[in-house]
Amino acid sequence: IRPTCKSCDPWSRSSCGWSCCSAEAAQRRPPRSPWVPGAAPAAERSHRAIWKGRSVVMGLREWTEWTPGMWSRCLASLADMAILEVFSPGLLLFVYNTPRLSLLAPPVWLETVSVPKDLFFVFYDLCTAAGSLVGRYTAYRIQRLVHPAWFVILMIVGAALIIVSTPGHYLGAFGLLLAPLGGFVVLLGDGLVYVMVCRFIDEHVPKAYSTAALSCWLFTADLGSNIGANMIAYLRDWVSA
Repeated sequence: IRPTCKSCDPWSRSSCGWSCCSAEAAQRRPPRSPWVPGAAPAAERSHRAIWKGRSVVMGLREWTEWTPGMWSRCLASLADMAILEVFSPGLLLFVYNTPRLSLLAPPVWLETVSVPKDLFFVFYDLCTAAGSLVGRYTAYRIQRLVHPAWFVILMIVGAALIIVSTPGHYLGAFGLLLAPLGGFVVLLGDGLVYVMVCRFIDEHVPKAYSTAALSCWLFTADLGSNIGANMIAYLRDWVSA
């Protein structure tokens, strides 16, 4: 019978000189889980527990545990990404496609004032970036969760402002001034939608199903992006009519 150390930690990798801490004994120790630092050894955890913590499939099989609050938020994200794809800047690249764009024109101004197209899109993209940053910051400062569908309505308002300010429409004379404002509003709503969905998953979806919830959310958001990208050609013809 080999002697053993009574104070020896069976999971310790240090050697106390006794045979229980020898290299042979260290090799016989079951390894710790490589996935969770400090977790119990994989040999001591059930296979179902390990699989459930990592698998989208297990989350989808138990979809009733997390979908009640997620399905409407996924639809809101689908609409969010469709609008974002069309107006960031998407459609505007086909509307403002001349080397110089009219900033002010009669009867609003005595003479036509034009700016380079590239300069306009630099300003437009800066406005959209600012809207996205403000939206994300604001969403984390709001104490209570708000359903993202309310912010999709805000995005629709921004999109409508961009459309009515395109050339040939009601506010076409102010298009180069109102389009960046509309882009700011669209991205403001997008930032609010994104953070509110993330907060809902963090606070209300059980951790075991967070991978499945995130995967389904991002899948529907990507579907919305594809829908928006395919809508650009139809909206271009409608705006130009």
